[in-house]
Amino acid sequence: ARQRGHQRPTHRPPSPLGVLVRAGSYPASRVATLAVVRTLLATLAALLLMTAPGLARSGPVQLGTALNSRGIEDAPYVDAVRRYDAVTPESALKFAELHPEPGVYDFAAGDRVVSGAASNGKPMQGHTLVWCYDAVLPDWLLSRSWTRDELIGVMEDHIRTVMEHFEGRVRAWDVVNEASARHGARRGCLWQGGIRDPWSELALRAAR
Repeated sequence: ARQRGHQRPTHRPPSPLGVLVRAGSYPASRVATLAVVRTLLATLAALLLMTAPGLARSGPVQLGTALNSRGIEDAPYVDAVRRYDAVTPESALKFAELHPEPGVYDFAAGDRVVSGAASNGKPMQGHTLVWCYDAVLPDWLLSRSWTRDELIGVMEDHIRTVMEHFEGRVRAWDVVNEASARHGARRGCLWQGGIRDPWSELALRAAR
């Protein structure tokens, strides 16, 4: 007979985590446990990224190519471009080519490339309105100092002027290019140094 006041200990089944620890399949320390959890989450994220595009895609995928400004006048080159569904110009629509002087725009080369793509039935993706890479910016932008408001004005005027000029002929734009470095931090350039955050947001808002 059981004595009063004495309760038999209840047996609780071990948790799955406890079984793994005792079996040597799971680390016992919190630091090691966190590392395993991070690895599992990273693996799950990778699997989701691999399957998501296929699940989300509901129509045909266009295969595009870069379009060289000089090649558009070469028949064999144009024949090769015709094999693709869409085109993106290499340089013809970049800042220095379209905006060589303060307040001066030169659309001759850009118009030629855009018209050439249209005449061959190829939709155009505009590249690029603002590139965070000083090596491709015109000298007039880099040769003087700017106040933050002045530089914002230059950037917004460029975006709006270019987009309005090609409206109806360029279906979409790369508004901001390479704003972040490989390690995830902000990349250093005229726009980042002169405007600071959120310069890329301001560019995107101007493009809307």
